[in-house]
Amino acid sequence: MLEPRLTGMNKHSDKALETLRQMNTSPSDWALTPIRWVEEMRDVPGFVTCPTCQGHRNVCLDAAGAVIPPPARPEYGQAGYWEARQASDAYEHAARRSGGIYGNCPGCYLKRDRYRTGTVKGTVRMKVKVGYPVWRDGVRFDSRFNSSGDCDLCAKGIKASGVVPVQAVGPDGRVHGMYVGEACGRKFLEVKLKRAKDAIIERAATP
Repeated sequence: MLEPRLTGMNKHSDKALETLRQMNTSPSDWALTPIRWVEEMRDVPGFVTCPTCQGHRNVCLDAAGAVIPPPARPEYGQAGYWEARQASDAYEHAARRSGGIYGNCPGCYLKRDRYRTGTVKGTVRMKVKVGYPVWRDGVRFDSRFNSSGDCDLCAKGIKASGVVPVQAVGPDGRVHGMYVGEACGRKFLEVKLKRAKDAIIERAATP
């Protein structure tokens, strides 16, 4: 029977508790799954050079306000290098005068105070901490939301850096496993996970 320790029930709470009921478990049955941490190279969300201004934050605009594409910066030694270099430098100089200290590129990611960064959101390859949950033998991922790829408790979307692996042994001796969001872990199961910034929990099988 589920414990009456949760107050302020709402539709979200009802959904989560119904998931536990269908698995024949109570909130107190659940605990954080042990995790084996490994450093790996992964493609993760980050920032890449803005293709509009090529990282310079400023661009030249025509009379209608449209971006005039910057000339390609030449490779040293190629035919016409110095002429192309002069054209590229002239464009950058004119763009800086046009954009000023804040930048004027319409494609850049903006910080506060209208400051362009010369970057856009993209995928970067970098070394990150990857956590592989160490599940109990015979674990079953039998949440009604298990196949959604989101929180197994409430079906809300979660990022790889916010996944918490939990497991429980029900009164019938069956072992259950779930991947839940941090908010659900704290609110319903009293489970927290300390991790390095941007660390990833691997939802696939342990290698």
